Amino acid sequence: MLGIGNRIREVRGKLTQKEFALLLGITQRAVVNYEVHGRTPKKKILEAICEQFNISEQWLVTGEGSMYQEERYLKNVRHVGHFSDNAETQHPENTSLVEKKASDMSDIPKLQQEIIELLKEKNLLLSENAELRIQIGRKEMQIYMLEQEIKNLKEALKGSANLHRAALGSAG
Repeated sequence: MLGIGNRIREVRGKLTQKEFALLLGITQRAVVNYEVHGRTPKKKILEAICEQFNISEQWLVTGEGSMYQEERYLKNVRHVGHFSDNAETQHPENTSLVEKKASDMSDIPKLQQEIIELLKEKNLLLSENAELRIQIGRKEMQIYMLEQEIKNLKEALKGSANLHRAALGSAG
């Protein structure tokens, strides 16, 4: 069975480790530790991965069950309305209740389809969100690099001003 590092790598997909780290608010080194060294993220990070990428926490930690949360949700929805042999359905006075439940089930396929469509839309929005976060991260990196360049230029200007003053001082 694949380890948690491989599952995290699978969730990351085509994102770089740096982009993945930016989305989660962690360092790239942390992603390397998870993927390469098999370290298990703290609960907060596990929850962030699951929330951000709609992943089942059980699958992420153990590799068991469905990878995506909506599959588990849809599985539960499909079982709504199945009747068991409990006391409620065994008594004759409850037959009208059972019939009412059966008639209410006719809307379930329509509701399931609506849920599927909403989940697809959610996944699309999550993808767009991830792309925007990556773009923001890149812009933040550009800003940082420009700030560093400005800082270096200011230091270079100070140095050349000091040299100029020193040259004028020795000439006079």
